[in-house]
Amino acid sequence: MGYASTAALPPLITADFFEGRAYGGIFGWLMAFVGIGGAFGAWFAGFLYDQVGSYLPVFIIMVIGAFSSCVSIWWAAPRKIRLVPGKRKND
Repeated sequence: MGYASTAALPPLITADFFEGRAYGGIFGWLMAFVGIGGAFGAWFAGFLYDQVGSYLPVFIIMVIGAFSSCVSIWWAAPRKIRLVPGKRKND
């Protein structure tokens, strides 16, 4: 349920930043790195639990990562709204 509610966001955010002919390649590479990070993250969480005996450090790292990604997207976001072709400004 949690993933299904956010599955549409990565392609939309990426399209806002990298529109044009290169979008497919950029989005493909981005999703490849997301997959690698997801696989490594699960392994790292288990490794850290084995070393420390608690998932608390993993949760702290996850919260820091989520916060830093939100700040990064906000910081890199375009400051002007791009008009969609065929739409008027007041629609």
